[in-house]
Amino acid sequence: MGTWDDKPSPAQAKVDWHRDAVGRDEAQLAQGPDDDRESGDGPWVGATVRTWDEMSDSERALGDWKAGTDRTPALAGLLSLTFTEVAAANLARAKRWHPDFPNDGWTGSDWSNAMAGEAGETCNVVKKLRRAETGVKQAAADTRAELLAKLANEIGDTFLYLDLLAQFYGLDLSECVAGTFNRVSEREGFPDRIDTQP
Repeated sequence: MGTWDDKPSPAQAKVDWHRDAVGRDEAQLAQGPDDDRESGDGPWVGATVRTWDEMSDSERALGDWKAGTDRTPALAGLLSLTFTEVAAANLARAKRWHPDFPNDGWTGSDWSNAMAGEAGETCNVVKKLRRAETGVKQAAADTRAELLAKLANEIGDTFLYLDLLAQFYGLDLSECVAGTFNRVSEREGFPDRIDTQP
């Protein structure tokens, strides 16, 4: 397996570990990833910090090197959610506000602006997380857990508007994502592909 230019340094792996420590309070986060987390007790069950060279090929392929933790069990329930299911539910709910979607007077610009607004709110939360990571003190700062909850909401909002934008133009978001992913993998000579066959 070849090396990638964006593989993390050992220091970056530790920073990424902190970013993915969802649900940890500030005191636990301050302990950092150097502590022994592999005892099998408490909130750190399964948490490990590994550099790129310490990762197995399957961990690299899954992107687990970014978090330094084994996220597979946590994601198992989410992986069954398909683009098709999201799109169907999203369209049904959107029609409650926009009964004649996509011909209700909203334009592609309206849907893209709604998505961009949510993406901007996502960036604002990330800005606040970055302030906390770099030690910038603010009088009314949210906790890391509160910010991560807000980030999850904003990412969800952005995705849902992105889906409605695609639907407005008659595009299938899963085909957009798979097509772009596969095209970039082919261009870069990577073997990774998203199977587009049902």
